Amino acid sequence: MSNTARTVLALGLAAGVAVAVACGGAPDLGAGLPAVPSAAPEAPAPAASAAPAASAAPEPKKITAAECDAFRVSAQEELDAERIKVDKPCKKAADCIFVKAHACDFTCEDATIPKAEEAEWQREMKEVQGGPCKKWADNDCNNVDPKPAPTCQKKTIACEKAKCVLK
Repeated sequence: MSNTARTVLALGLAAGVAVAVACGGAPDLGAGLPAVPSAAPEAPAPAASAAPAASAAPEPKKITAAECDAFRVSAQEELDAERIKVDKPCKKAADCIFVKAHACDFTCEDATIPKAEEAEWQREMKEVQGGPCKKWADNDCNNVDPKPAPTCQKKTIACEKAKCVLK
């Protein structure tokens, strides 16, 4: 094949590809060009695989200890705000109940609130457990940023100066 024929063939192919791609179609690489004899026989096109191509799924983002702390701090702030909200007067120790108030690690009964406010406290606990504490748990923060296990101390409830307190 002469150099002129190669040039015409290359230009024709390039123009066909450019037009086809610009118009959103697949290029017909041989349209309108003279047939060029080939020295090698054409190989058959490979058969399409029935299995979809394996795509490498991106690895989940690794969470940092600071992000875990942010979940726990957010949860603790919500619980602390609720404890302030339910801090109503008591007359005697029997008016008060123990609650678990250490965010995302509800092991110890480490606070007390008025018994009359228990339903409100439980509603807030569900919100915290389903919000920031769920994010904390779903991201395996207990293993990302392990903290020492809390030590639960046996305390008693008292009502002092019309406030529920632990002794």
